Amino acid sequence: MIKHFLWTCCFSIALSTYCNAQKIEIKPAFGGYNFSKNGKELSIRELASIMESNPAAHALIRAAKKQDYLTTAVSSLGGALIGWNIPEIFGCDKPNWGMVATGAALIGVAIPISLGSMRKAAQAVDLYNAGLKTTSFQQRTLQIEPTRDGIGWVLRF
Repeated sequence: MIKHFLWTCCFSIALSTYCNAQKIEIKPAFGGYNFSKNGKELSIRELASIMESNPAAHALIRAAKKQDYLTTAVSSLGGALIGWNIPEIFGCDKPNWGMVATGAALIGVAIPISLGSMRKAAQAVDLYNAGLKTTSFQQRTLQIEPTRDGIGWVLRF
């Protein structure tokens, strides 16, 4: 009897400590998406570390991360070229409009790269979440219910 009780306790503790993989939520935002898990917003770097268990999703999120770095570099350079001429625009000096136009063009190039990065990240999250559905333990429940032999643990699939 004690042996049966100990096995039941061990089994119930193992099931209660089992951690279900949580879905990553996608929320549309201005210029892309916001990704969150359990109410905490995630960066692309955090998404990449979460998705290491799913190789296909991890490859997509790595590509999105590379595009995100490229977007940051190109848009920062464009912003610097525009910002360099702000004192001349508001001052008495003549601004270098070629530099301003180049900066604006770089920012214009960075926008579609950023949108592509967000699109790949959303695809990676969808792929990751689809993989969770096939390996999840969510359809199973363990309850104490009356059985034909009295009261006992019932595992439903």
